[in-house]
Amino acid sequence: MASRADGLHVGIIGGGPSGAFCALRLLTRPAESERPRVTIFDRRPFLEYGPRGCNMCAGVISHSLVSNLRRWGVAIPPEVVQREIDGYRLVTRAGEVQLRKPAGQAIYTAYRGRGPRWADWPEERSFDGFLLRTAVAAGAEHVADLVTDVRLGARPRCVLAGGEEREFDVVIAACGVNSPMLRRLAGLGFGYRPPRTASACQAEIPLDAGYISEAFRNEITIFALGLPRVKFAALTPKEQHLTVTLIGERVRLDDLESFLEHPLVRSRLPTRWQMPSRICFCFPRFPIACAHRPLPPDWQ
Repeated sequence: MASRADGLHVGIIGGGPSGAFCALRLLTRPAESERPRVTIFDRRPFLEYGPRGCNMCAGVISHSLVSNLRRWGVAIPPEVVQREIDGYRLVTRAGEVQLRKPAGQAIYTAYRGRGPRWADWPEERSFDGFLLRTAVAAGAEHVADLVTDVRLGARPRCVLAGGEEREFDVVIAACGVNSPMLRRLAGLGFGYRPPRTASACQAEIPLDAGYISEAFRNEITIFALGLPRVKFAALTPKEQHLTVTLIGERVRLDDLESFLEHPLVRSRLPTRWQMPSRICFCFPRFPIACAHRPLPPDWQ
């Protein structure tokens, strides 16, 4: 691709971790490389409580992700980290096994948005918000608007919700499988197909912070119990909540309730615990395969 006089201009659809990491990678290239202009489109600043401010994910930050951030000189603020994870525990009807993390590795849990509905933090705790601000501090432009369409041509264009069109040298879709934008991309005619997905049901269960520390020992507990429609489930400890994640086929809220009443799950909850009348929950989809032909033929 020929270099333009004003430098390469890259448009990124989606300001979550994929979009923010892409922007950071482009903007922290070696000094001898041409520095591109980067624009991130996401109407959310990830500052709201509940699903509206969240990317609907359990919020586990892997060691490789932490290492990449450190390599770029980025440290995750303490208020963003909900818990440091010591390992995993796999539970089946036949027994359970503990998997400790290797020494020296860092695994954290965090909220993708500000936190669950009805939470009230004294400071912002959004991991996605932190990454987006970091990308902006590195030189990216954040446009708080929704991209409704992409049009190909000599230079691709992003069409915004208000009708404005912006032209770029390269457009990168980092919007996730829950975005309707993937259907628009599939209609552009170059053979793109979104990745296959599984359905999920997630909920934030409030619990005493001390109880979470004692009962779960900073471990993510994964269950394979052979429940109808549920392939597996997980309990991810946060500071004052357990994130419950069920993944399977068309999982529903009553599957969540049945899971929490299973003896192997119920034994890990307080003796007189009952499902709260108000919980923060969502029904996202998760990718279980790669996308097909993600690049137009002339970009490959």
